[in-house]
Amino acid sequence: MKHQYDLVALLLSFLAVTPAASQAQVSPSTFETSAGPVRVTPLSAGASIGTRFLQIHEDLPPGLIQSIGFRRLGAVGSALPARTVMITVRMSHATSTATSPDSMFQANHGPDVRTVFGPMAVTFGPIPAVATAPLPFTDVITLTSSFYYDGVSPLCWDIDSFDVMGSTPRGLYEGFRSPDMNPRPREALLLTGCLPSTSTGLPFELSTAHQVDWMQQSVLSYSLSNGPPRQTAFFLFGLGAPIGFPLPTTAAGPSGVCTLELASFIPLGTVLDDMGAASTSFSVTLPTSLHGATLLAQGAAVDQLANPLGLVTSHANALHLIAPFSLLQVGTVTGHPTFPQGVATAGAGAVVEFQ
Repeated sequence: MKHQYDLVALLLSFLAVTPAASQAQVSPSTFETSAGPVRVTPLSAGASIGTRFLQIHEDLPPGLIQSIGFRRLGAVGSALPARTVMITVRMSHATSTATSPDSMFQANHGPDVRTVFGPMAVTFGPIPAVATAPLPFTDVITLTSSFYYDGVSPLCWDIDSFDVMGSTPRGLYEGFRSPDMNPRPREALLLTGCLPSTSTGLPFELSTAHQVDWMQQSVLSYSLSNGPPRQTAFFLFGLGAPIGFPLPTTAAGPSGVCTLELASFIPLGTVLDDMGAASTSFSVTLPTSLHGATLLAQGAAVDQLANPLGLVTSHANALHLIAPFSLLQVGTVTGHPTFPQGVATAGAGAVVEFQ
């Protein structure tokens, strides 16, 4: 079945979204509470691949900069190993701007450019699998020499790096490319569904897909499978963090413990087919007020033989929403550390936290 009403608008009227406050300065601030939608490599991705990454910011207040941090990409749903990177960091008040970075690395730096860290090896610890985004800024370089930014000229920082470990490089970090009028949400899976009475060992499952249609709307599609055939079921949708609530009495049946992940939800009823499957989809226009929110979805189905409660739940799915954003006041130059010239891009770069 296909529903053309705006699910997100309905959820917004049903639930409130309050972004979390931050004591640090995130740039671009658009991503303070939302994960960056693309991958970037501000730090080297492998032992044989050195990286030079320069970034210019025009969205920062004045202040003393003592560290610069990055959020690793890919730890949502999967663990990431520790990595050791040899790093040199330089900072200055830029002579170029975020909208017109110079492809010659050194041409972007002002006369006050100086080395504020390294060259020195830094080990960033492992990151366990998590189900929420954005991740914390775990990969932090604490400067050996603080830099005072005056808030007048753009800030320019510049990193040379190569991966010391190299065998299983994970050098991907959250970034952005603007403008982006229809960014795609990031997905994570939560837990495992419990077992229907008709199961041959496969849990009740929810799968999802998202794409952009010809009207530049995000189309979110959800499918239930391995459910109890021909039984009443529900797609449950809500905004917020997963709660992991075990449903009472379910552990007493063959289903095992069934868990509800949504504290508040809007149910959408359906009937599972002969294979225990059903699907639905929505065309969604994301309002800026939902930027950084998490859309949770889960399936539930009536199953009197599965447990005393007579209900089974699927695993849950989390989509971390990124609303459309215009050109951001950050520019980037990337290239090989031994080359004087790189590729300059306006309105793109890494999501960074300064402290």
